[in-house]
Amino acid sequence: MKKSLFVIIILTVVAPLLMAQVIPVPTTCLESSIYIPRTSSWSTYIPYCMDTLRIGRLPPFPPSGTMPIGSCAELYEVTRPGGVPTYRRIPAEVVCEWVEHLLVIPLEKLEADYDQPPTRTYVVRMYCEYWQDNVDDDTTELEFRVAPAFTAYARAVDVATGEEITAGQLVQPTHAQRAWLNTGEYRIDAWDEYGYEFLYWKCDFEEIPLDPTERSQTITTRCWQVGTATVFTAFFRRKATSVETNSDVGIRIRHHDNTVIVESTDASTITIALVDVAGQQMCTRSCTQSRETISLTDLAPGIYFCIVRTGSSVHHLSIHHY
Repeated sequence: MKKSLFVIIILTVVAPLLMAQVIPVPTTCLESSIYIPRTSSWSTYIPYCMDTLRIGRLPPFPPSGTMPIGSCAELYEVTRPGGVPTYRRIPAEVVCEWVEHLLVIPLEKLEADYDQPPTRTYVVRMYCEYWQDNVDDDTTELEFRVAPAFTAYARAVDVATGEEITAGQLVQPTHAQRAWLNTGEYRIDAWDEYGYEFLYWKCDFEEIPLDPTERSQTITTRCWQVGTATVFTAFFRRKATSVETNSDVGIRIRHHDNTVIVESTDASTITIALVDVAGQQMCTRSCTQSRETISLTDLAPGIYFCIVRTGSSVHHLSIHHY
């Protein structure tokens, strides 16, 4: 079983209920509120990949009643054929004793409902009698659904300026196409167009299994955010065949793709150093050849400087490597 836990801290709900009743009505026996990580609000939906409910209760006192150990809560699937609620108990592991959060771990997968209008919900019932003996036989009930859909979209950003590129369509799906059913597959695309070259992807939600270097890919997951959009940002740079600098003493430095090329008309020894923005040397070479090539393939994306020293001069070129 997957061990990630999505937290549910309970919001207070009020209405009388006796345990003998068939269809429960919520009452107050526990402090309650709801919260799901990285979402802006509780919408009564949980992520499809949720595997454990953590229900906060204050304080974490031991049971004092006569109910069996671990019987403080039950999980039900509720369907409404013909509009009449039907309750099916779902097998679940329930941890009640001496814990800060009551844990409800379903032993079968909770499913999203794609019908319109929805016909399936889930309910957790918590029994006050478990902790307070027969002095309190009220029941608190939490109702929720599994999210059948999510919102996600892609945006294009200029890596040099950090500004969004709005001229032309470089990515898909865009903000206008952000609603998707949570059926397990989601495709994103990026293209080299309008004078821009694709560099890499970044997602604001770390749990998404994204390949940063793959311009077009199908993401297979159902662990999407609930209550807020997932944003994929594609970083681009303006197309350029090469960047170079020339000096008056026969030194030429060029940056082309993932390579730095240093050419010299001087037969004397020259020293080439590649340093990062912190001044750390990534590569140093001394050579007498007229042409020296340095690969950038193993370097992390970032800004570097190529510094070439001759016997009497120093030359440099800034390199944007992505």
